[in-house]
Amino acid sequence: MQRRDSRTTASCGRRRRSLGVWSGLGLLAWSACKALGAWQGALVASAGLCAGAAAREYFLSFDSHGLAAIHTVFLGVLLVWLVGRAERLHVWQLALVAIVAGAVSAAPVSSERPFLYWPLLPMLGTSALLFWRTRRLEHLRVLGVAGAISVFALVGGHMLAHAMQERHWLEVPLGVVFAPASSLVSNVVLGLTSYLFLGGGYFFGGAIGFQGITVFISGVLILCALAGLVSQIARHVKAAPVAPVAYDATQARRFAYVGFWAMCLLSTTAAYVLSNAPVDVTTSRYVLPGYIAIGALLPVLAARNRRCRAAVVAGVCLFALIASYQIVREPSVTAAPPGAWPTPQQANALVRWARKEHVTYGYASYWVAADLTWLSYFKLDIYPVYRCAVPTLPSATLCRFNEQRISSWYTPKPGPTRSMLVVDPAEAVLVPGPDPGMGKPSSFHGTDGLAVYVYPYDIASHINLGE
Repeated sequence: MQRRDSRTTASCGRRRRSLGVWSGLGLLAWSACKALGAWQGALVASAGLCAGAAAREYFLSFDSHGLAAIHTVFLGVLLVWLVGRAERLHVWQLALVAIVAGAVSAAPVSSERPFLYWPLLPMLGTSALLFWRTRRLEHLRVLGVAGAISVFALVGGHMLAHAMQERHWLEVPLGVVFAPASSLVSNVVLGLTSYLFLGGGYFFGGAIGFQGITVFISGVLILCALAGLVSQIARHVKAAPVAPVAYDATQARRFAYVGFWAMCLLSTTAAYVLSNAPVDVTTSRYVLPGYIAIGALLPVLAARNRRCRAAVVAGVCLFALIASYQIVREPSVTAAPPGAWPTPQQANALVRWARKEHVTYGYASYWVAADLTWLSYFKLDIYPVYRCAVPTLPSATLCRFNEQRISSWYTPKPGPTRSMLVVDPAEAVLVPGPDPGMGKPSSFHGTDGLAVYVYPYDIASHINLGE
């Protein structure tokens, strides 16, 4: 029964994340349809459906910025909707839109540093440009709402972050700084290869064979789309008539849609390239909104002439076929080999044994702790630790995990209690075993490949807090 519950829980989690992704894709296609036309909306939906394995994996995960990227879509869609309705909405309705959207956006602002560059700056920049182009009152109202959303989001996000810091939920800054001049060229290369990786077109170092050729074709299609979009957007900017211009509702929506996603692509890529965020292709999660922008702007490239339209349609169809083949062949680009991470069976066995030992919490290496907590459906709370890298401490001393932590995890609980240390051989480099200074465990059990040590006190009293 417990195995069935674990699988059901994981399945429900995947359904919720999938619902968010498909809802975001549907809203993006709707906004393209309203701004550009029905055929263009279908093209955007098709491009989104054939995302590469890496992009799908990041979008469907909670900890790879997928939710913030979907939120970027939400604000882009809201801008297109607002441009078409600002003239008909009362001031109190506009204020309500700003408050609700700003409050909802406070959460990603508090935890996602790139969120300022992903949707907020593009939304403000597009609104300001639209008003400057038309000098119309309804577009000034759009700019006011965009500004209010940004203010509410930034203020609310900083208040939320401060509240979490006060409760010791966030303590270690990410340390994102401007990239040194010597890294700019490599960052530009990483920026391009990150888009290739997200779309399943990272062919560098791959074998030359059928699989390698399909990856190469995907990469060439992505590079062609990027180059074509940059050229087409530059042509639009150069050919734009002198302001002010008289835009009707359809033209204004088109300007808002194209302007938002063009600025999103520019600001996301620039923030990535000019910072120390690029490390390797796995940091491509920081350009997820830019990858969305490429698909959202394909109709702009197709509108150039009939030849471009045919080329874009053929390219999307070919890309979709290759992406489908890649996903069937390799569903996950970050999948670990069997036995590398805890399984639902191990989590269920640990839950059963912990109940017999009257233990509800413990410690393990970072990924083991996260997986066991989720896979046990929070029947067990496993907190992250690792072997300290301090020369003055014994080599077996355990330290608290610094990147994501809550201080109460490492605060010893008063009174009689029991806790456990879970050691996974696959993570032995991080947690090789118990610290001899912790004394003799009251019991030991090997649970489906996991070594579990139970102590008659809270292990937190022996965890070093200084590292």
